[in-house]
Parts: sequence; structure tokens; C-alpha cells
Amino acid sequence: MKRPSLLLILALAFPLTAADPTPAGTPEDGIFETEREERPGGKMEWTISFAGKAERRAVTFRVTDAACAVELLGDPDVMVEAVPFLHKAVASGHSGNQYELALTERFFLVGDAHSRYRRTVQGQKISWVLLEGRALRHDGTWTVKSTPDGPVVHFVNVIEAKNFLHQALLNGIQKRSMGIIVDATQERCGAGVG
Repeated sequence: MKRPSLLLILALAFPLTAADPTPAGTPEDGIFETEREERPGGKMEWTISFAGKAERRAVTFRVTDAACAVELLGDPDVMVEAVPFLHKAVASGHSGNQYELALTERFFLVGDAHSRYRRTVQGQKISWVLLEGRALRHDGTWTVKSTPDGPVVHFVNVIEAKNFLHQALLNGIQKRSMGIIVDATQERCGAGVG
């Protein structure tokens, strides 16, 4: 087994975006902290909690074009075009509102990651469950809702490593990749007001 490089350790220790972690709850209510950060589309507040060993990260953000936000994560070709770390997405096995999606993602210091998901599309909600990949669990939802102030996207991602030694690495990748997806969505679909 290879040891992590010093560069990898430094990348995890010093994230690409500055965040202001603030305690926001207790293990009893399931919320351990929130992080606030300034992103290109405005201020974001992330909620981080844990389900067993898995980290659950969630954010709600505004867009101006709801249909665009649904298409961005619902159409594999649009995903690859819009999200910089996605290199390939192949859909297969369509059955009603479900299908399998094979993804190739490329991450700095990690290389290519190949994963296969079962995805469900129900109107403006897309959910996914990991079937095969480097992680033990990588599930989530992408829900676009209309509000009086305009459309919002609620993005939830849960990740758990197969080996506890890799959990911190996956948590760091999840944090950065979710931020990149939020930025790509707001760039392509408008940042909304708020």
C-alpha cells in the first residue's frame, strides 16, 4: 500500500477555500457544524453531519433558471460539459425513471476515479446510490424547488470510505467537488438573488 504524499497531506490540511466553521448542534440532533464561505455566486452555508462513519454535507443555493439546474445534474452529457472534474458519463439500463450511470472523475493527486451509480429522476429531484467504486458509500440528492424568491437547489452528498484511513481524504474531495459543482451550476444557470 502506498503512503500518502506530503503534497496530498498539505492539500487536505489547507483547503482551497477558506471556511468559517461554527458549531451548530450536538450529536443528539445530528448536526455537528456549519461552515460559511464566500463563493463566486455569494455566501454559502454548508451543514455537516455524520451517519455512522459517513460524512453528510448539504447546501441550499439560489439559481435563476430552475430547468437549467435540473438538466445540469440530470443529463450526463451536460454534466460532463459543465463540471470540470468529470471526464466521462455513460448512462445505461434505463427502466422507468431509473438508470445506471458510469462516471469517470479526475481529481488532483488522486487520478481517475471510476464509479457506477443507480440514479432516479423524479421531476425536479435527482437521487443517486453508489453501486460500485472506490468508496463504500456515495449517495446523494439534488432537488430544485421553486420559492417566492426564485428557484433554489438543495444538494446533499453522503460519502463513506471503505477504509477509515481514507475517510479524511474523501471528506476533503467531497468538500471541494461539491463547491465546484455549486459554482458550475450558478455560472451556467445564474446565481439568483439572495
